Amino acid sequence: MRLRSLTHSVAAICAAGGLALGWVAMAGTADAAPDRRAGDVLGKVTGSTTFNCTAGQFPSFEYVADVTVTAFRETDGDTAVALVGELSDMPGVIPVSLGKAAITDELALDLGGTAATLTGDGNTTLTAGTPFSVPKTFGELTTAATSVSAAVTTFKYALPSFNMGGTCTPTSGAALGTLTIETGPAPTPTATATVSPTATATTSPSATATATESETSGPEASPAKGDVDFDCVLEPLGSEFEYPATISVSGYREEEGGDVNLQAKMTDIPGISPVAIDGDMTVELVGTVGGEDVTMKGSSKVVEDPKATVPVPTLKGTVATDEDELEVTITSFYFKIVTTGLTVEAPCEADETSLGKMVVGTEAPEEEESEDPTSSSSPTTPPSTGGSLPQTGGGDAMPVIVLWAGAFTLLGVAGLLAVPQVVSRGKHG
Repeated sequence: MRLRSLTHSVAAICAAGGLALGWVAMAGTADAAPDRRAGDVLGKVTGSTTFNCTAGQFPSFEYVADVTVTAFRETDGDTAVALVGELSDMPGVIPVSLGKAAITDELALDLGGTAATLTGDGNTTLTAGTPFSVPKTFGELTTAATSVSAAVTTFKYALPSFNMGGTCTPTSGAALGTLTIETGPAPTPTATATVSPTATATTSPSATATATESETSGPEASPAKGDVDFDCVLEPLGSEFEYPATISVSGYREEEGGDVNLQAKMTDIPGISPVAIDGDMTVELVGTVGGEDVTMKGSSKVVEDPKATVPVPTLKGTVATDEDELEVTITSFYFKIVTTGLTVEAPCEADETSLGKMVVGTEAPEEEESEDPTSSSSPTTPPSTGGSLPQTGGGDAMPVIVLWAGAFTLLGVAGLLAVPQVVSRGKHG
């Protein structure tokens, strides 16, 4: 009897202990659940996608991107799903430094057989040969499913300030895997980024009104403008020529206390080429603004007849300063034109020349206003149309490279681009 009673007591103690351990295990499981969710396991899929990208007339290039897609719905059963897409930096395919620039992008996905397009915009920094970031993209999907298969269809990007951009098509790694849709509020970046495209559409008119009010209450924005005489050497031939230019530099801030965005316009480069030009041009203008060293840069497509003047694209840059009136000086200019099989460049130097004071505005200058220096100094020269000027000859005209080769053969390297002093120093239109 005593043995049976002892056995029953031990069993009771073990049962109580097991029950207690069970409660501990259940409590541990309950505590672990929020940690797993906080680890952001749900709602995200990541993969490595290899793209083949084409960008206008530039050579195609490969872009290996880490692509991440996140999906959220506010409540269980909600069919409205918020999407966030993120790609790693693009490769350093841009050969020249262009500084801080606006960029837009678009990520097209196949989500469980439904097409979804995510868009984004922001700023990036373009440094020669250096990878550059692309903005996060945002979109929506309508589905009651708790998970969908995710695959990349295309990726596009654009740099509006430089009229550049491209389309990237997956060659491998398009399938990212299964995207589980998380229930709960979207993360903070979604709210911030969703405002970005909306702000462009909804706040644009009011921003214009704000800028107008600011201009009426503060000093009127005005550019610094003056004449600069450059002494240039055309390489690789060592031909010297003079470039008397009228230069206008304007500046504006997007917000109070922010950096000043600079825009410079210059009169056309003299018509020194004995053959037609059909290529891509990059330019740099160096000087100081408010005592700070600055380099303003630009690029364009150039299609011009022999001996025709060459329009200079708008040059852009930034300077960090709180001042509203800034002295502008110019010290040098550089341009390079790349055609098929031939690159021509010209460094141009000048004595440090003041353009006077620039008054900073609150909005970007109008494009039509930026053409004033060219039209006033060269009234007989038709304005640039972004590379659409007519060429000599028909559609089957001899390619530019053949013209260059013929000119080298017939005239000799030393005399190909001998430049007459067609413009006297100090004379400006």
